[in-house]
Amino acid sequence: MSDQSTICHEQESSPWTDHFIDFHVNNFNGGTVSGNTASSNGSDGTISGNPSLGFYVKNFNGGTFSGNTASGNSGDGFLVNTFPGGTLSGNTATSNSDDGFQFGGTGPFDGDGFSLSNTATFGSNVSSDNTAQGYNIEGTPQTGKDTNTGNGGGNNNF
Repeated sequence: MSDQSTICHEQESSPWTDHFIDFHVNNFNGGTVSGNTASSNGSDGTISGNPSLGFYVKNFNGGTFSGNTASGNSGDGFLVNTFPGGTLSGNTATSNSDDGFQFGGTGPFDGDGFSLSNTATFGSNVSSDNTAQGYNIEGTPQTGKDTNTGNGGGNNNF
């Protein structure tokens, strides 16, 4: 992992609510996060009744997330609020109790996902056996759409 000063393992106390987040980055502007696993977070899967998350990036502006695995979390496997640039590829989300990959959307982790003009790459990811959707994505990445695979819980054609 590079740029370690911005990455932490924590119980996130936020303006929205309490969540256990295994990997949390506010602004990812460069570097590489690879070969990490976020699995079965939270002693009972929740904190104050709220689900745990595997990987959470508030603003994905550049850099690379690859070869990471999120499995068995009581919330989303990978959650990104806004994704204007950078690469998220070759990751796996399996058996999470919400979405495998969620980018943007409404709620406490509100965001735009892929903006209309973005340079993001999102491809060759695998999502399987997640309870909600495999890919719950707002917008379209510049490259990588239709190269992601998955099953279980439905997809929105990613």
